[in-house]
Amino acid sequence: MHLAGRTSKWLNMPHQATVTDKRIVIHAEPGTDLWQNTYYNFTKNTGHALVAEADEECSFSVRAAREGSSLYDQCGVLVYLDGKNWAKVCMEYGDESTQRLGSVVTSGGYSDWAWTELPGDIDVMYYRVSRLGDSFLFEVSRDGKEYREMRIFHLRCKNAAVRIGVFACCPTGDGMKAVFEEAAFTPPAWKPYKGV
Repeated sequence: MHLAGRTSKWLNMPHQATVTDKRIVIHAEPGTDLWQNTYYNFTKNTGHALVAEADEECSFSVRAAREGSSLYDQCGVLVYLDGKNWAKVCMEYGDESTQRLGSVVTSGGYSDWAWTELPGDIDVMYYRVSRLGDSFLFEVSRDGKEYREMRIFHLRCKNAAVRIGVFACCPTGDGMKAVFEEAAFTPPAWKPYKGV
């Protein structure tokens, strides 16, 4: 199995998925999610993800689209160390007319969530995550050309393999189809901070 030319592995492989060099389709199964403890007092590590080991310095970008999506359905990019330490960026519907573009960073078994509102008719988004050691940057784009910074975060990954890739989950609905295209690992688009 390959993701953007790299050997990859599934976390919670779905019953139905198609993986080619140009396109990844994941049929997210009902009841799947990625969350740890905070506020909701549950842990869910059931989301489907296809991830590949990331270099110490790199970027990963992808075009993500949802089809047949309902409340809370998600698809986007996952940065994964283990079940208690990971981060994700995605869109999800908050109600029938609006949705949220958000990110979750989970550290030591506790998730946080930061988001902004989006119109309900957007169903495609480009995501990019860049890694510089144990620092990471999430960026988003509507056209895959102009990216805007969304979140800088830290994961304790000195002695752990960092895997990056695509994910999809369907917490409350009957299932959802996620389509990923233009996946690519590149040298880091995010440059080291040189100070003032």
